[in-house]
Amino acid sequence: EKESLFFFTVSTTGFLLNVSISYGVFLFMSTFNTLSPHVTANIGAIAGTLAVVMWNFIGYKFFVFAKKHE
Repeated sequence: EKESLFFFTVSTTGFLLNVSISYGVFLFMSTFNTLSPHVTANIGAIAGTLAVVMWNFIGYKFFVFAKKHE
């Protein structure tokens, strides 16, 4: 069914975004020597999570579970 394909696509894209954003923020924050690696990893994880929460909400609301007009 079309809905399950959209759900899989939004979820998989969200996962890839989460990993990419987390890693990118971690690399960027690692250039500052004032923060420990644990802190920079947590900042990256938080940034990735916040971005993907918004992505998933928009994707599910407008693509996966959108109301069908009849």
